[in-house]
Amino acid sequence: MAQAILARPNRTLFVLEDAHWIDEVSESMLADFLTVIPQTPSLALVTYRPDYEGALTRMHGTQTIALAPLSDPETAALVSELLGPDPSVVGLGQTLAQRAAGN
Repeated sequence: MAQAILARPNRTLFVLEDAHWIDEVSESMLADFLTVIPQTPSLALVTYRPDYEGALTRMHGTQTIALAPLSDPETAALVSELLGPDPSVVGLGQTLAQRAAGN
């Protein structure tokens, strides 16, 4: 897989979401894959929950950006923006914000 990535002339964004659910074999394979990324014009974005402490968090040359949970008003505003102004969804933003607990 590394040879294929090194041969790509184009910039590529690789996204791996929810790495906290990854199994050991997949984590090992992805860690090997990510060691090649700095040699390319590409970028890898890995998201995971704060309690994940696997190999992907210890990769050389990485940068971690920790995001705090959204407040209820921030969550409600985001949900309202996504749902739009239809009268059928009035108040749904507040309900979802309370249940989401910042996630």
